[in-house]
Amino acid sequence: MARLLMLSNEILLEIISYLRSEQSPSLHNSPFIYFPRELKQANRVAAESVKNLYSVALVCNRLYNVAVSVLYNQIPLLTNYDRSLIFVLTLERAPHLSAHIRHVDISVSRGYNPDTIDFYSLFWLPNVHTICIRDFNSWHGWKFDNQDHVRTSPVKILKLLNCGAHEEPLAEVLSWPESLQELWYDANQVEWSGSYEGQDPVEFTCSAVERAMSSQAGCLEKLVFTRRGPDHEGLGYSDLLNVRKYGKLKSFCVNAVFLLGLDPESVRVWEHLPKSLEELDICYDDYMYASITGPEDMTPAWLSGMLDKMVAGRDESDARGGFTPSLERVRLTSLEWSPVYEEDEEDESGSEDSVVTSDFEIDETKAVGYPGSTWRPSLRLRQSFIKAGVSFSIFLHQQRRYRYVVNGGHGFRDNWEDTWDPEREAVDGLYWISR
Repeated sequence: MARLLMLSNEILLEIISYLRSEQSPSLHNSPFIYFPRELKQANRVAAESVKNLYSVALVCNRLYNVAVSVLYNQIPLLTNYDRSLIFVLTLERAPHLSAHIRHVDISVSRGYNPDTIDFYSLFWLPNVHTICIRDFNSWHGWKFDNQDHVRTSPVKILKLLNCGAHEEPLAEVLSWPESLQELWYDANQVEWSGSYEGQDPVEFTCSAVERAMSSQAGCLEKLVFTRRGPDHEGLGYSDLLNVRKYGKLKSFCVNAVFLLGLDPESVRVWEHLPKSLEELDICYDDYMYASITGPEDMTPAWLSGMLDKMVAGRDESDARGGFTPSLERVRLTSLEWSPVYEEDEEDESGSEDSVVTSDFEIDETKAVGYPGSTWRPSLRLRQSFIKAGVSFSIFLHQQRRYRYVVNGGHGFRDNWEDTWDPEREAVDGLYWISR
């Protein structure tokens, strides 16, 4: 120990930093709808590493003073309400610790209780960058004397898990960051139906969330908009989400229920997307009501319409049309197919391709699918993507997946399709979102 303490603080800090695991809540290992589970798992790992750091900090005053910046850099309390409450109270008693905090993950209520921990002050920690809040279910906002606090928080990334907060409190929280870059919103639609005695329930609507997010419409670059797994098919279909005015939005990950609704063939989805959009990631989590493979040739009208608009623009003065000129890649994910449904699987794509005549050739060497499988999306759909200059990925199952990067294009940074196995998510033969 004496030799260890002979080292400089800088070297000690470097050594101690290795005791802290790096949290990697991302879309890299599975479809984006599973991000709440990924975050909770990362929190558990991070919480274990905190124990080691805490042991080091207790050795002596010098090691405490060195380790405290690493110990408080990330607060991994996403799955622990009691410790989240203790953490908030600790900051009130020891505000000097707040300068070390960059990343906070907390749980703010017990189950579906609308009464939450008062987490307001966390948004004004001097160096905070990312806040992740679980079970934010408030029905009413805060009461402030004025609006001086609006658009003054340094938070850049906000993740709301299992969020049942109604429009007023949701809008208030989203108004605090000065310039929010990423919003990950995991809606608890059922919680919106709660009400006090003598009051009518307020149902979840996309338009209400749109209004709540409007204060950040000119700032957001990434929006993940998903929900808890539906308790039954068809739950939570309301109006549709429109992010056309989000002028800096580059990445949009959204459940099909929110963007396309129950009748996607009638949706002019290209009118709901911003010109700045570069990647669109759509997941069908309610495939008993809405699925990719509804049409016979698996070419959704909303999608072909959007791609046709892009191609039409190329023949005019505008090189990429006026709707989604920056779009580079699209991914469609649905767990609607399983080999257990088709014991004697046949190649369904070959017969369709044989009746489509076209001089437009597709370089299949650029495609990646399941090894040994001849399955691929319809020829019409593949051609539409390639003519529009948009790379694409379609995933129905590990044995039915296909991704393609067009010439000069860019695919998704993460290719979880190549390794992720949806069978691991199966419960009683049905695919389910484990939260």
